[in-house]
Amino acid sequence: LQYFDYIYSNEDVIRAKPNPEMYYRIMIQSGIPATQTLIVEDSNTGRKAAQDSGANLCAVTDPDDLTYEKILDHLDWLNGKTPSSPKWQGGKMNVLIPMAGAGTRFQEAGYSFPKPLIDVRGKPMIQQVVESLNMEARHIFIVQKEHYEKYALLHTLSLITPNCEIIQVDGITEGAACTTLLAKELINNDEPLLIANSDQYLDWDSNQFMYSMIADDIDGGILTFPSMHPKWSYAKISPTGLVVEVAEKVP
Repeated sequence: LQYFDYIYSNEDVIRAKPNPEMYYRIMIQSGIPATQTLIVEDSNTGRKAAQDSGANLCAVTDPDDLTYEKILDHLDWLNGKTPSSPKWQGGKMNVLIPMAGAGTRFQEAGYSFPKPLIDVRGKPMIQQVVESLNMEARHIFIVQKEHYEKYALLHTLSLITPNCEIIQVDGITEGAACTTLLAKELINNDEPLLIANSDQYLDWDSNQFMYSMIADDIDGGILTFPSMHPKWSYAKISPTGLVVEVAEKVP
């Protein structure tokens, strides 16, 4: 076929996608390293194979979503990016971050800015949080109306993640669960939803977690870490890793 140097399908390899063998073969045959390879994929299975190969991924929703301009934009981004783990690119997704608490402990400690805006290694805390999530998604923030007006949160959050949604709360709610429900109109749909804390940095692989979440028969998941302190919430799991019980502040 014109414009194609090599053509491979699942029938041409021993291990089909999501194993990256197909991409390894093409890169070896072409003599091009993974760092200089851009793979276009429209399925989660193919995207996982592309990322496991070590190449760069350009995720599309369907063939009509692939344009010359999109490839050029992606190449420009690759030329200017710093080495890091790839962002999750799974199509439409909502990331909800409630940040409408009073932040009393930080106020009592002498901080003048709201907790999400406290400087952490040269960046606002909320920027560190969003960057650690490492996802291409629609970000939804729930903020105090007073903070929104006083600290220009529209501009700050839009710089961190363009086209985000911001919900303002006039007063303190009864807790994070109640705050989250204020975004009901934006999250009551079939799009995947991730709810994240506004004050926790995640040292994780967003792709590994999300591929686990889209497995068959999985309705949801909880990120965990080992601890015994009673200030945290806990999940009890079955021998197969499924959550069977959750408890707040009970190790």
